[in-house]
Amino acid sequence: ILAYEQYIADRLHEILHGETYIPCRTQNALDAFLDEFGYPDFGSPLLDEEAPNAWITEKYTSVSLEDVVSQEIQAFAAIVTALEKMPEELINRHNLYERVAGNTYRHYRDHIVDIKRWLRANTTYNRR
Repeated sequence: ILAYEQYIADRLHEILHGETYIPCRTQNALDAFLDEFGYPDFGSPLLDEEAPNAWITEKYTSVSLEDVVSQEIQAFAAIVTALEKMPEELINRHNLYERVAGNTYRHYRDHIVDIKRWLRANTTYNRR
């Protein structure tokens, strides 16, 4: 999930600075995107629905809970900061409230089973 949040934070930064995001259309472009940003281009039509999820699972399997929480806070802070700097017209033109929600907290519902499994594996607290 964290990678989705960083993805939206980066796209917001681009919008804020007048840069144009173009989804990757070739495998070479996908590879270059991953090298540059450190996560897949979730907006690319080349990715099937499961490919990013498999990448995220593999990447965060051995990351500590403390590191994930820290990265989550940084990503959310970047999202909030970018939105605060944008005029409402720009937010509406790019449908950013919906895009942010769809790539952050609404996305959690789709992956709640995986999130709970990861939390159980990465915390010492076990529910009784």
